[in-house]
Amino acid sequence: MPAADVAGVLPGSWELAGLVLNALLGWWWADPIAALAIAAVAVREGWEAGHEAGEAAS
Repeated sequence: MPAADVAGVLPGSWELAGLVLNALLGWWWADPIAALAIAAVAVREGWEAGHEAGEAAS
């Protein structure tokens, strides 16, 4: 699976898992942890895109 597909699919599944754990088991902290993980992926993807754009410009 290409990296772009993984970056789109995994965060969504993490969020769904956090919501399910919160709803079924009352783990209120699972959803915020999933959100932090998604934010980390977004920052990493932005960082990589910035580096790729910088390399292409030079």
